Amino acid sequence: MSNPILPLWECIPDGEPRLFGDRVYLYGSHDRYGCSRFCDYKLKAWSASVNDLNHWTCHGHIFQTQPDTDHESSVPHTGNELYAPDVVEKDGKYYLFTYIVGAKGCVSVSDKPEGPFKFLSCYEYAPEDAGDDGIYNDPGVLVDDDGRVYVYYGFEGSNMNELDGETTLDRDDFVAAFKQSSKGFSASTTVAAYREQLVQQQEQMASEISAINSEAGFRYHYTNILNGFAATLQRKDIEAVKALDGVLNVYECKTYMYDKDWMEHEQFEAAELADYATSDSGSIEQLDLQEAWDAGYTGAGKVVAIFDSSLRHTHKLFNYM
Repeated sequence: MSNPILPLWECIPDGEPRLFGDRVYLYGSHDRYGCSRFCDYKLKAWSASVNDLNHWTCHGHIFQTQPDTDHESSVPHTGNELYAPDVVEKDGKYYLFTYIVGAKGCVSVSDKPEGPFKFLSCYEYAPEDAGDDGIYNDPGVLVDDDGRVYVYYGFEGSNMNELDGETTLDRDDFVAAFKQSSKGFSASTTVAAYREQLVQQQEQMASEISAINSEAGFRYHYTNILNGFAATLQRKDIEAVKALDGVLNVYECKTYMYDKDWMEHEQFEAAELADYATSDSGSIEQLDLQEAWDAGYTGAGKVVAIFDSSLRHTHKLFNYM
């Protein structure tokens, strides 16, 4: 399979591949070619035969929040940019779940996986049950084997809602009403007891890790979506921890500290900050580049793609770029 899979003029970050029939469909946000800002007011779809992923077909615009010369806006309530979406199939119809920055998310429908998608409704929910103020950041949708539909989403936190059983995806008057949120899930006494059991197991595992290195530190317990916890370890101890009975894996989380000048950027003049932002000051150390270069990985002649779904473009720093 060629890499990159799409033409260099096409930019679809936050890729969400879906297999419908004998074709793989690629959905995602859309970056404008040559633009200094990310994400667009439209979504596009590409597809390829599951037996030939070297040749992709562009299906054009499938949804948009602003009109252009060839398309009307797909939504009645906003003209903001579209971020990472998802598409699922249920009962022969295809449903697009969209994340619109700074506006309520919505659901749309099409008879074909390549769209175009017709707006059905913004998400409707009980305020106490929904995270992200109804925006539903970067939704990931699961249609389970029993027909129940779940939406996973979040920014700086994880949330889950189940589609109301009285609202089916094949109704023309569809409204995305959610009956059980991650908050409601956590409030269940049965679930609470099980979570406590998981925490006890994790604390036992923490004791075994402390036997390997008494200076190990422990922070967060995770019990909703995964069974795990955060720990501070010496790199030399990682393999020993992986070998403990009950440990499936250890995932490293790197923390990078900004330079002092960067932390105090509000004191900069605009011109000074622009010069700083376009320099590589501090990046060599932050990204461990020297170690990669010394190992022969210079990147020369390579095509590089950067996927990012969580950059806060409203940060005041971008006003100077």
